[in-house]
Amino acid sequence: NGTITVPTGGYAYLTNSDDGTVGAMYLSPSGRPLGYALLIDDDAESLRAGGRTPWGTWIACESDRGDGRILEIDPFGSGEAKETILGMEDRPNDFDDDVWEDWVDDWWDQDEDHWGGGECAGFAYDDREKDKIYFYLTQDEDDGPIRRYTPSKYSAKSKDDRSFRLLHEPGGKWEYLVWIPDAADPDDGGGASDPNDPSAPLTPASTGEILWTENVELGRISADQYFRDCRGIARHGSELYFVTEDARRLMVVDLDEWEFRSYSTDAMGMTGVPDQVTVMLAGPEMMDGGEGGWGKNKYRDEEGIPLIFLTDRRPDGDGGGGGGGITVFNPPDGTHREAMR
Repeated sequence: NGTITVPTGGYAYLTNSDDGTVGAMYLSPSGRPLGYALLIDDDAESLRAGGRTPWGTWIACESDRGDGRILEIDPFGSGEAKETILGMEDRPNDFDDDVWEDWVDDWWDQDEDHWGGGECAGFAYDDREKDKIYFYLTQDEDDGPIRRYTPSKYSAKSKDDRSFRLLHEPGGKWEYLVWIPDAADPDDGGGASDPNDPSAPLTPASTGEILWTENVELGRISADQYFRDCRGIARHGSELYFVTEDARRLMVVDLDEWEFRSYSTDAMGMTGVPDQVTVMLAGPEMMDGGEGGWGKNKYRDEEGIPLIFLTDRRPDGDGGGGGGGITVFNPPDGTHREAMR
């Protein structure tokens, strides 16, 4: 239930499965199938979407236990999946070296019932700064906070196997997202700016400020009140995007200004609960405002306009209809279109 393409002169198309497997299909640059492989075969529990690392490996989030592992996988199958530091929950931030060494030894000796990744459901990163990188994780729990992990300065500046150290070496800092709304959500939860036009730009359901805290309980309170049961997450530029199933919202966080705005996925016409988030860049043909285009966009970068592709699915335990579609959302102006239903 999560996919990734990795440019390699061709592509590796990865998918996670709730049955604990990760598969990869390999394609040529023209899209011709070249082969298929199982990278994890029944060695994990209920793998969620995860995400891609800056160096092209894949993060798979194990969620079935509620405190599962978070694994790093080479899309081309060179070596076994490796457990990452991201699966260490309830770890203090201020260990000295000796305490870290003892604690990590104890952590690795724990049996599988004490792995600490939580109900992890999504992974994203922010590598805009040269000597610092942030990793973000969602949790599919009522009070599962959005977590941010900052590797140690030593790991971030290391020239010796830096990519491995960032996700596997202790010493980093954990922080949790706190929501500070400007006011209570409007009664209608936000909606189209023109009620007579369902494709009109959306107005935010809520806005406010954010902060990052090392106090996990504050993070849990915000999650329980504003973004229960989070799933997919992605970042482009200074904006972080994630979805919450319970509130049926797309959350947009400005990481530089420490502000947020949220949008109702029901108002976008999505009939199921929001599930996954992917950022894709629209090319020049969509910038020119012609037929089918999105018009001029002052937020576009040199590569194109960042558009958010949202999938929705039938709610768990719901035998009725709904779900199974893709909606495209333009975050700067709130315009949206149904791509598939």
